Amino acid sequence: MFKPMQELTIEKGVETEKAKSKVYLFLGALGSGKTTLINNLSQNFPENTLVIINDVGSINIDVSRINGLDTIPLQNGCICCDDTNSLEDVLKKIKEDERQGTIRNIIIEPSGIAGGTNIKKILNRNGFETKTITLVDENHFEQRTDLEKRVNENQVKVADIIGKTWNNGENTESVENWIKDIAPGIEIVDIPTGDDKEKFRGLWEKLSEPTKENISNTRKTVFKILDNTHTHNTLSTHSYETDISKFKLEEIINILGDNLIRAKGVLAGGQEFDYVHGSLNFGEFTDKSGHFNLITSTDFDENILGLNLKEKNMETNNYNLSEMLDFSKSEEKINILLRQYNERNEMNFELENLNNSLKNAKTEQERQDISEKITKLKFTQDKLGDDMKYDNPYIWVEYKIQAYAGGAGEIKTINDFRTHCNKPDYICGKRLDFLNKYLKEKYDLDIMDDNSVDGNEYLSEFLENGIIKELSQNKEFMEKWLSYEYFMRGDEVAKWKNYVKN
Repeated sequence: MFKPMQELTIEKGVETEKAKSKVYLFLGALGSGKTTLINNLSQNFPENTLVIINDVGSINIDVSRINGLDTIPLQNGCICCDDTNSLEDVLKKIKEDERQGTIRNIIIEPSGIAGGTNIKKILNRNGFETKTITLVDENHFEQRTDLEKRVNENQVKVADIIGKTWNNGENTESVENWIKDIAPGIEIVDIPTGDDKEKFRGLWEKLSEPTKENISNTRKTVFKILDNTHTHNTLSTHSYETDISKFKLEEIINILGDNLIRAKGVLAGGQEFDYVHGSLNFGEFTDKSGHFNLITSTDFDENILGLNLKEKNMETNNYNLSEMLDFSKSEEKINILLRQYNERNEMNFELENLNNSLKNAKTEQERQDISEKITKLKFTQDKLGDDMKYDNPYIWVEYKIQAYAGGAGEIKTINDFRTHCNKPDYICGKRLDFLNKYLKEKYDLDIMDDNSVDGNEYLSEFLENGIIKELSQNKEFMEKWLSYEYFMRGDEVAKWKNYVKN
């Protein structure tokens, strides 16, 4: 349950003369599994637990992923440096209630770019007993940037216990040696995977043990030295409230490449996703609208992502003409479209199975659940279709040849192409009509007339004559083609709805 900080009211909890609210601080690199761990441990939390979440970006995604607990989002910056005041205000409110006899179990999850030193100083200054667990991501350890490793090193230095996540066994020895060099003698545990309730209960009992007082002088000294170290400020964060498909997400990941450290959010259709250093995972379907955060090593020009952002005038040209005229990228774009086509076909197969399951559903609840899955999957499929755009006619025609090869609707000849496109109000019919108009005007060719172009000619051979390639690099033609292919009505993708066939 989300609770704005100014509306925080704390129900009566444990009341003893000596009792104090206990803080559990969860540190770890971006994508190391802090939110997942909190959710897995939550079944063991006392009823009076409050979760304070600090996420980077203008959208607090992590707070929406905490299940069944009171949460307070802190969103004005990183609470280890930029937004310490918000954390102080919450802690003072909790202390005030504590003096009235109300004790809370407090979970704090800062952003993965928070070193933790300043947070612990604030907690100590406000009189809180704190147990700190730092997560170290074993699987992505080698891929982490130097900046991330420096932040994670600081997180290890201020920890009471280390939890290894994403532990596939490949980097175990090197990661443990790295931890032991930084914090000799610290306890290291493997974070359970899956939903093993007994293991998570055991881990929570371990975290609930009193903090050991045997921190070495070396660790205390380092704690002081790093007080004002905020190297994470060089990272760049971008937040978006827009629907994207799985394929568009993968395209964004490919565009940003090694610059992308972390991505998380919700796809069109409500499915959650997480990306960290090459690992992309998809979660549950929710009723949330599309939104996501990107964290990169350096800033970038948002235009390279090709997003349909709501704040932009979407009836203007939503493309880069000079880039579209670069014909060398056509083959790459055809391959992208073919992958999208295969993804849509997989969704058709999944929809068929869901519809069969719906027919055999025995209870109303089962029917509702399946119907909801069908609705969300159709929405995702439609969004994928919206993302499929043909940046020039050569891409469009060559894609049609390859996508339908070997199937019942195979497009081999000019006649096959005519038949495929000859449907009332079919977008392909509009594309062909527009293309043919220019073929007639500039090359005295009519692709719809056997007297001009032999209907039995292979479409691939027609492409080889170079005319379609030439048109695909003609600025006048391409400006018009793209104005139809990328046409929007407000937030709605409206490809070719602004074109009227002759």
